[in-house]
Amino acid sequence: FLLQTSILDELTPALCRAVTGQEDAARMLETAFRRNLFIVQLDAVHGAYRYHGLFADFLLNELRRRFPEQWNELQRRAAEAQRHEPERAMRHLLQAGLDESAARLIEEAGDHLLRQGQLTTLAGWLDALPADLRETRPSLLFLQGVSAFRRQEMDEARQLLERAQSGFEATDYRLGILVGYLAEIASYQLDGPRTQELIERALACSPPVEERVRLIMTRIRSDYM
Repeated sequence: FLLQTSILDELTPALCRAVTGQEDAARMLETAFRRNLFIVQLDAVHGAYRYHGLFADFLLNELRRRFPEQWNELQRRAAEAQRHEPERAMRHLLQAGLDESAARLIEEAGDHLLRQGQLTTLAGWLDALPADLRETRPSLLFLQGVSAFRRQEMDEARQLLERAQSGFEATDYRLGILVGYLAEIASYQLDGPRTQELIERALACSPPVEERVRLIMTRIRSDYM
């Protein structure tokens, strides 16, 4: 039980049950705490604990040494149980080398990270994936491109967004958003005719209202180039 749950940052009965399959996880945690097995209580009401850092490292090393065949499955279970906490779930998926699952999670959580301005977190997740996997998923290229745009790395943003563009279906609402970013890049590079062309293409894709407003503002700025 200690070895299997050592992959968790926080130990709760529900998480430990999900990872180990043991229904008596709450009792096991309470017993470990009472016996002072290098475990710290975080929340007495909800039964949350964590292992001391050095003890956790010892357990992880023992888990890898004694039961290497369990590693990936335990990480997968931990990720699935913490799907509502993308950062924790992602750590488990990357630990297990479950790149396809990690890519799907990035696609699900990427827009939220962008809205929250968590560009460093998003970039770290994307960089952890194999480059050839990113190239096959236009949604990942789109997120990379928007991240580069937010960092004011316009040449890189344009290349990434153009590669993503060819993979999006015409019915994908993000196509209008993507072309809108390309229009802003063209505006930033003082290419008035291309800016106007891209704005019209983006508006034709019926993007969300806030994106339409941004496009119209870009068109107004472009008129004064």
